[in-house]
Amino acid sequence: TKAAATLGLAQPALSAQLRRIEKALGGTLFERDHTGARATPLGELVLERARVVLPAVSELQAEAVRFANATGPLERFR
Repeated sequence: TKAAATLGLAQPALSAQLRRIEKALGGTLFERDHTGARATPLGELVLERARVVLPAVSELQAEAVRFANATGPLERFR
């Protein structure tokens, strides 16, 4: 519930997204019980990789925008 609120999502929507991600990755990201949730070893791995990948994606996006603005619109191929 706290994670959903932090992300601005309803709890069922967050749970559904998490299930889809876990299915795509082939394993559980969090162990859940009455005290809360803790990352599994797979969850720790995903978090470690995300900390590298997400900033790189943001940097790529910013570079692409700068490149597009510097070169102007691309001509269409004939």
